[in-house]
Amino acid sequence: MGFVVEAGKSFSSDCPTLLLPGLSIGNVSQLAIDLLISSLRAKRIAYLDEPSVLPCVGNDAYGPLPEGDLALPLEGL
Repeated sequence: MGFVVEAGKSFSSDCPTLLLPGLSIGNVSQLAIDLLISSLRAKRIAYLDEPSVLPCVGNDAYGPLPEGDLALPLEGL
């Protein structure tokens, strides 16, 4: 699995932490990560590149409305 940093962006040395939700009942861990992302107003800086994940694109749930941005299946904020 590759970790690809977007052009012109870099990691902050103040907070070098990657949070990933685990499998749970009722998607509780995913909802907790969503709450952290929206409350901290995190910005996307990278994404994971995994050949076993189907390539697709969708609307960014955290982007500005109504235009929105595109999102990949495995992104890091």
